[in-house]
Amino acid sequence: MAPLRTILMLVVLAAVLTVGYMLWQDTPDRGEEITTFPAQPREPIDWRFLPGNIYEKVCHIGHPVLVSNWDQTPDTRFVYFEGPFVESADEENPRTYPYMYSAIKSLESGQVTTSVLLNSMDEYPGDNIPEDLAALKFPIIRNGLPEDPAKLPALLGEPDVEQSLNKGKTSRLIYQQRLCFGDNLLAGLYVDISDGAIIRAKGIKTDVELDRLIRREVLPDPDPEPIRYVDKKPLKGSGQETFVEFILARESGDREAALAFFSDSQTNDWIRNEATAQSEPGIGISLESFTYQTTKYEWGAIEMRAVYYLENGSLMDSQHRLREEADGSWRLEY
Repeated sequence: MAPLRTILMLVVLAAVLTVGYMLWQDTPDRGEEITTFPAQPREPIDWRFLPGNIYEKVCHIGHPVLVSNWDQTPDTRFVYFEGPFVESADEENPRTYPYMYSAIKSLESGQVTTSVLLNSMDEYPGDNIPEDLAALKFPIIRNGLPEDPAKLPALLGEPDVEQSLNKGKTSRLIYQQRLCFGDNLLAGLYVDISDGAIIRAKGIKTDVELDRLIRREVLPDPDPEPIRYVDKKPLKGSGQETFVEFILARESGDREAALAFFSDSQTNDWIRNEATAQSEPGIGISLESFTYQTTKYEWGAIEMRAVYYLENGSLMDSQHRLREEADGSWRLEY
């Protein structure tokens, strides 16, 4: 007869194998899981420095665990995150909380109105809204994309657009969806695949850039050399025209007109005043010497350079960045 200790060990082993088999039977085969944020315990998050937009908050914290509504204002949502969160990093013994909620005006705006640290989530206002929680569980990429393109669907789903590049040798997958790359919120992502391997991937920050990518718009090359103003005027309504008109207004001493070409986003008075001041008071520009050049193109932005002589022989070299505004006009940023 086998010793009692041996019998007990066999019984325990059989039980473990039975439970393991049952778990294997009940778990569907989903392939290799790609984690989107660290599973190991993390340092407490200082809630004071989190972004004021709920989608950017997700990039910093991770996916929320619950979203509820509020009967007093139908669009308001309470978004609950799991921490830990620290009340203040300045105290010697900062108090930590396991949960935090952020109230937002609406899921569409994502604007956070207030955030509160919590010890538990036993009670919350309104009803649980699973579909809004699902909307906030967009992809979070912490450690780069997988090397194998076959693993992309598990992380990003199916691409919204697929393009053929390089005479069919490269396939470009475009994901038109909100996602996080590290702590950065993106409007989308494209991945280039050749010979079964990912050769390039790039995040797209704005919907405008994403739309241009899908429509295969190509950025122009910078001007290879300066253009003489007297030989060729810039195109009407272009950023180049805005830049040239700004220089002409400034050097004519019309500071008010020059200021009108500045973007409202530039609120630094020192920059505005310095940039719009006539180079030499009372001295105009020699148009015969005036050249302009586009030195860099970006989506919705350009960088320009002007070189010219003043009427007293002084040589001027002026460089500025311009951005396309929402209404389609161009304005100087600096």
